[in-house]
Amino acid sequence: MIKKTFRSIAPLVFAMLAWSVNAQTYRPIAGFSAETTRKLESFLNSPRTMKERKVAVFDCDGTLLGQTPYYLADEATYDFARKNYEGKKDENSKTKWAVCRQLIDGDNVTFSYIENYIRFYAGMTPDEMCRVGWECFHDKFQRKFYPEMKELLGNLEEYGIEIWVITASPELLYQRFIHEELGIPVDHRSQILYPRRDRHRRNGASDPAGRR
Repeated sequence: MIKKTFRSIAPLVFAMLAWSVNAQTYRPIAGFSAETTRKLESFLNSPRTMKERKVAVFDCDGTLLGQTPYYLADEATYDFARKNYEGKKDENSKTKWAVCRQLIDGDNVTFSYIENYIRFYAGMTPDEMCRVGWECFHDKFQRKFYPEMKELLGNLEEYGIEIWVITASPELLYQRFIHEELGIPVDHRSQILYPRRDRHRRNGASDPAGRR
């Protein structure tokens, strides 16, 4: 009798165990309103039965990460140039410093802005560029990640949603710390190779952190 009863309910028991293992629970985010929480939870639960690939894409500067007061790419490039090129007399240093000044003084919604970034970092290895961004992050931006966004990313991962980060800035400057801080795979970061029109213009403004 007991064996017969077990055989009859075993499929249900195993199904419930499998469901409990794979259950996804939304974790409320501190600072989000009750209405926002309700909408997010409803949205995340709506595609749970989908078999298709689910992807969430985020910008970095100003969305996941704050500014001090400029984007990390600008701060990192200026700091690196001052440390390694400013005031030096060799041709490479003079050229790189001149390019840095063009970046600082130029319009950052033009193609020449991107071209100057390419000129500035030409000759460096990917690991060297990653280190430039990583050092600037730890010096100035480590406390600038929005905690609410980190919690949101955690919720998305809980629901099996793949996360990508995009930027109009040099990708390698962000790659290492994004991977280390957020756990996002290195190949889940992409660069937009055209200027973002929503980026603030710096014409007539001071350079990063008000330095000239």
